[in-house]
Amino acid sequence: MTPDDFDDGYDPSEDTDATIRRLEAEVVRLHAALDQLAAEFREQKAEQEELKRRIEEVERAIARGEARRKRARYTVPLWLLFWSVVWAVVLNYLMS
Repeated sequence: MTPDDFDDGYDPSEDTDATIRRLEAEVVRLHAALDQLAAEFREQKAEQEELKRRIEEVERAIARGEARRKRARYTVPLWLLFWSVVWAVVLNYLMS
């Protein structure tokens, strides 16, 4: 009896083909997952850039507000001094 005489119907290429198909399907699934992660990363990166831009805008607005507040701290007393002097001169003129 030779090996060619014994045929049990087993074809090893069928197992190999099934394994290859399974592995190819897994590769396709992993590529899809990778693409999804890459898209999410790009989306998060865009959101981060938008948040950074908004933070910079708020920081600039805060800096402008502080600068105005500092100017007002000196401007208001100067205006009060100016009008006090004006009224003192006017009253002094009227009294004399």
